[in-house]
Amino acid sequence: MSVTTAAFESYDHGRVLGVIRTLTWGLFPVATLLGGWLGRVDLRLPFLVGGAVAAIATLVAAPLLITGTRAAFADRPGEAEPPAASTPTAGREPRPIRPGALPSRRRARRSVCPPAR
Repeated sequence: MSVTTAAFESYDHGRVLGVIRTLTWGLFPVATLLGGWLGRVDLRLPFLVGGAVAAIATLVAAPLLITGTRAAFADRPGEAEPPAASTPTAGREPRPIRPGALPSRRRARRSVCPPAR
């Protein structure tokens, strides 16, 4: 289970991932322009700055990830929380599939592709 899955309710999870994607894709042009500007000074400079930013982000994010993981009980598998009552399948057994409910491969293939003549 990821930290975002554990930290947010199921109805907010899509919105959180949407915000993350928006920020990521929105910062690509800014990073491209910054890398091009740094590349005009020295071709090695964008790699050095990128490595420094990645190292700093790792040092900042590591304590947050460790705290979030401990809060979600991910490092203690025996103490995981039960499924939330808001999920549609909470506490229910999955229904068995009746024989013949799903089309066989042969019928599905025939219906999609006509036989060669």
